[in-house]
Amino acid sequence: MPQKIQGSQILNLPAVRHNSTTKTPQDDIRVEYGWGAMTFGSTTSSISETVTFNTPFTERPIVMIAFGGDQPSGIEALGSGGNLIHLGVSAKAHSVALNSFVAHVFNTAGGNFNSGNIVYYHWIAIGK
Repeated sequence: MPQKIQGSQILNLPAVRHNSTTKTPQDDIRVEYGWGAMTFGSTTSSISETVTFNTPFTERPIVMIAFGGDQPSGIEALGSGGNLIHLGVSAKAHSVALNSFVAHVFNTAGGNFNSGNIVYYHWIAIGK
């Protein structure tokens, strides 16, 4: 029967990290994850905010981020975003540091979001 993983076992796991094409065994891999909602204050095609990790990493983590939908206004809850405004929207993480990264959501099709529109993103950080 599989062993149930719980508590600190979820956050600290042995793994093999691929640095480009090199395999590097690492112990105590930590995972943090979350979601965010950003509300546009003016009409523009992109928006950013800084996400701060609950606990800083000791090495710069790998951060993956995905666009989680959009909403014309008023709702900021996980899973409430659809593709209601623009279909060509992407998300990226940049300025990744030990304690934070910048979440950037932008319209790749070139259209603007209006003031009050909300965009959602989901992220996961894996590191040590």
